[in-house]
Amino acid sequence: LDIHNHFKWFACSQDVKYEKPSMEIFDASFEQAKFWIPDLQKDEVLHIGDSYAADYCGAKRFGFQALLLDRSDNPAVVAYQDWIEAPDYEGKTVEEVQLNTIKSLDEVVSMLSL
Repeated sequence: LDIHNHFKWFACSQDVKYEKPSMEIFDASFEQAKFWIPDLQKDEVLHIGDSYAADYCGAKRFGFQALLLDRSDNPAVVAYQDWIEAPDYEGKTVEEVQLNTIKSLDEVVSMLSL
């Protein structure tokens, strides 16, 4: 997909000492992003992940936009951390989650016109 060249930062749970969906890891990522874009607002950040609880709900609770990457059709992908409880956030509905679910990162590329 050649999308890695479009990213200048990432937050690693090993460095931050917190895992998703903890607010601290999203905050660390946001602070790194603000180094590059000082006036960045949380709702201008798009987080993409394949865990409903850790990625999608965690990012939405923090105030980021989020897409849920549904890999359930891929037998090679195994769900992990299935014990994590999905955090609540404002506007959380089944319809909202379905609207923001994608099956492939190719969809992101076309959404963002990369």
